[in-house]
Amino acid sequence: MTHWGWYWGIKRKGYKAKKLCTWFDVIDSFDIFNIRLMTDFLAHSATRTLLEIPRYDLKVTLLDDNSLQAVYSGGSYNISTERKTCNFGGFYTFFRCPDCSKRMRKLYCLNGKYLCRKCANLCYKTQRLYLSRRLYHMQTKTEDILKNKGGSLYDKPYRMHESTFQRIKRKRIDYEIKGEDASRAELREWYGSKIEPYLD
Repeated sequence: MTHWGWYWGIKRKGYKAKKLCTWFDVIDSFDIFNIRLMTDFLAHSATRTLLEIPRYDLKVTLLDDNSLQAVYSGGSYNISTERKTCNFGGFYTFFRCPDCSKRMRKLYCLNGKYLCRKCANLCYKTQRLYLSRRLYHMQTKTEDILKNKGGSLYDKPYRMHESTFQRIKRKRIDYEIKGEDASRAELREWYGSKIEPYLD
């Protein structure tokens, strides 16, 4: 196990962690199709080219039915799209993964082919953390919700309902308790320690 193995969750011999989504080029259907000026510009341009990635000889163009056609060094494929209506009017546009055909907002470029996160065998940063680190991450996220609205764990943000404030505080305490239990369980697993679980 490396020095940072405890943090990233790499503890098994020969374990190979999944690659992170952030390492790859991504296309977001919301960024492309929810900006009307951008789609209109592409539709009326001469080449209709959405993007190009020279290292894969990849060129993605917009078709008449709002689907995308990708041509790269390994061949060509189409990325179909689907619209989902919103409850209060309008719609969102999603991609269909070329491999599994599932509806996805983001696709990641793997060797010139855009795939969903599962087909490309990718993961988020938090998925590579041990449970205790993941719970600590969620704990800080709940604290940031209050801080971003001008409050703290002791001061309710302005215009926030008291019930919402108490719910966020309870969630933060719950993450803290579960995180301490998880860290004790991990210590017992690694070192055979007889540390008792957290008791309220």
